Amino acid sequence: MEKNLQYLLDRREIEDQVILYASLIDTRQFDRLSEVFTQDAYIDYKASGGEAGSLAEIIPFLEKSLPMFKNTQHLMSNVTVRFAEDAQSAAGQVMLFNPMTITIEDKDVTIFYGLWYNDEWVKTAEGWKMAKRVQQAGYTHNQPW
Repeated sequence: MEKNLQYLLDRREIEDQVILYASLIDTRQFDRLSEVFTQDAYIDYKASGGEAGSLAEIIPFLEKSLPMFKNTQHLMSNVTVRFAEDAQSAAGQVMLFNPMTITIEDKDVTIFYGLWYNDEWVKTAEGWKMAKRVQQAGYTHNQPW
């Protein structure tokens, strides 16, 4: 696809969705993840010790697992997007640096995760949404388990 105004608009919309995802996770607004994902999306958090499944399966996992952390910070960068010829779908990758603080024996411990999200996007009537997100391991620092 020639890089034109529509390319820039689509790319910016995907970048906005990446930022919205990070915000929703860090503010624990899991009920709003349908704004980012398709209803039949597949999400795989196994590379960081999590679970994989549909959006309906992942939301309860997030509700159960993230409260153990005092805070999380999803810092997303290096967003790449490759649009299909018809510009109705795209593949992308996002780099994540994720410090997370947990209290262990009355002491705050900050764990660092570095990984990539490999994403598949589709253009819907509501705009660009993720149909698939799979973590790719990078590194972990200071993980106590």
